Amino acid sequence: MGFVANITGARSHGLIADGLHVLQSMVHRGGVAADPEIGDGAGCLIQIPDALLRAWSEAQDVVLPPAGDYAVATCFLPRDPAARDFAKARLERFVSLEEQHLIGWREVPINPDILGERARESIPTLFHAIIGRGDKVADQAMFDRKLLTIRKQTLNPLATLATERKLPGLNEFYIASMSSRTLVYKGMLQPSQLGSFYRDLADPSRYVERFIVTSWADYLHQRARATLADQRIEAHLRTFLLEGESVSMQHYIAER
Repeated sequence: MGFVANITGARSHGLIADGLHVLQSMVHRGGVAADPEIGDGAGCLIQIPDALLRAWSEAQDVVLPPAGDYAVATCFLPRDPAARDFAKARLERFVSLEEQHLIGWREVPINPDILGERARESIPTLFHAIIGRGDKVADQAMFDRKLLTIRKQTLNPLATLATERKLPGLNEFYIASMSSRTLVYKGMLQPSQLGSFYRDLADPSRYVERFIVTSWADYLHQRARATLADQRIEAHLRTFLLEGESVSMQHYIAER
């Protein structure tokens, strides 16, 4: 794992580029599968790129609150359309029940062509859910506690719901991060692929003209596990870098 920061707090796209360079220096044999194009997992956590999301909101003609008064949920949605619609509706339901506001869904721009065959087969549908702070929420800290409640209620009973609703694809639904402060980009990627796969992180001259993704701190991680690679367990980066053990008995038995 690695960490890059500007000690003055100044944001820049250059810091993200430096972070991706650090990530590429972490390559090790434990982080790849038999197919060298399949990564066991890599990711980064950055501050929410407000300029990027404001450009999105203008293009969608929606009102984005000031920074800190909205959150971004990085959602790995099911590939099956019926399961995907159910997952989105479920998240929207708990946002409403907790008296927060769903501003909209932003499709995350990606470049799947750089992935290995197995990774392409399992790639989820990637969206950002933009959530506005409710009127009764006193401050940003309370807002983040609300977001935790929303995420837990949305995800915890998915296995049961998948069986009851006959939507096996629902088990693919995963929220990589949901915060008013930070944003996660991750996947079954090689460290060298992360910046090219997520076009938000790429050189702005190649993909975007109006905005640059910037940050003052960047947390990097490459996963290496004795388990089958999975988009959901790749790396637990939510509000601060955590390299948590993700081995389960199910994965252990499956490989043997």
